[in-house]
Amino acid sequence: MKKFSKLITESKQETWTKHPLVNPVDWDEIFKPLIEHINSNLISKVPPPGEGIFSSRTSRALDQLIYEISEDYSQYFQNVVADGSQESFFGAYDIKVSYNDIMDCIQPILDQTNEVDDYPNWNGGYFYLGAKNLNYRNLEEFIEDIEDIHLKLKMLNVDYKIQIHTRNTDVNLIKTSTDITKKIKNVTDLPGSSSEKAVKSVKEVSFFIFNKDTVQVEDLD
Repeated sequence: MKKFSKLITESKQETWTKHPLVNPVDWDEIFKPLIEHINSNLISKVPPPGEGIFSSRTSRALDQLIYEISEDYSQYFQNVVADGSQESFFGAYDIKVSYNDIMDCIQPILDQTNEVDDYPNWNGGYFYLGAKNLNYRNLEEFIEDIEDIHLKLKMLNVDYKIQIHTRNTDVNLIKTSTDITKKIKNVTDLPGSSSEKAVKSVKEVSFFIFNKDTVQVEDLD
């Protein structure tokens, strides 16, 4: 998993990408030239008798420095730039959806509980909503609502993951998931259990809404 709020990340090709909360002018004029200078003058790349200057220690120190700076950018966005609205968060991470659209899609689950927690995760770059203590009468009703929610979210210009927590394990559904009924029944509809008992094994349903190009947590991609 990536470090949260990491300003830039390094790929296997040793390239760097800008964190979505970083000012693009700062990136182009300050950080990118510094990174390019150190990366192109590593001793490991240009060993003696070449012109390599910087050791792996310098590279690690640069990475840590940029990580620390990224924390300041994240705090600045939350405390100064953001106006407290969900839309402000969506705009910062280029998540092309409205809060109302999300809630409309998830309404079937909301109708089955009074215990809902939702918030924007500024470090991870995703919007989270969790619903507990669901009041479904049977497994069929629950599956029907999950399939309906999945289809509605799929119609939005957004990436998402639906995580169903059961007593046995978790079921993860993403935009391209198929065989939803089968996946849910595999962990809830156990031998000898009725549909009414099977749905009781569902402890919580979590939703993660994000843009795959800006999210900072690898297992949400």
